Amino acid sequence: MNEMLPRRTLRHSLRQVLPILLFLSAGVAAFVLPLFFWIVLSECRGESRHSRAELDLKNIKSAVRLYQRKTGQLPTHAEGLQLLVDQGVLDELPLDPWVNPYQYTLRGAWVELRSLGSDGVGGGEGNDQDIELTFPVSPLPEDSPRP
Repeated sequence: MNEMLPRRTLRHSLRQVLPILLFLSAGVAAFVLPLFFWIVLSECRGESRHSRAELDLKNIKSAVRLYQRKTGQLPTHAEGLQLLVDQGVLDELPLDPWVNPYQYTLRGAWVELRSLGSDGVGGGEGNDQDIELTFPVSPLPEDSPRP
């Protein structure tokens, strides 16, 4: 009457549970690792685009200064940066890394160049943050047209 119930040893139980744990771990890793790499690569891509926009703005700044030295004037707001291409100062007008046109504003003796960031709207934070380059320009001669 006193029958002994079979006892499972710890080793036997672990042998049964281990394949299940390995399968679950592989499933979690298959989900988490690609997500991790996607996040890391997104950050790198965002920094790369930001750096490219800064480089483009510096090149446009050089073109604006070269145009002013050659002609004695600056592009008007209406002419914008396209004038630099029309006059042969730039081969082509680059778009920012988010495929939006760069903004050109003349404020007195200062030129402001801007990329509106990934959202294409002024302001923002992170990748949406505007990238600006503001620099002084020498005064225009009195007889040159004012923008």
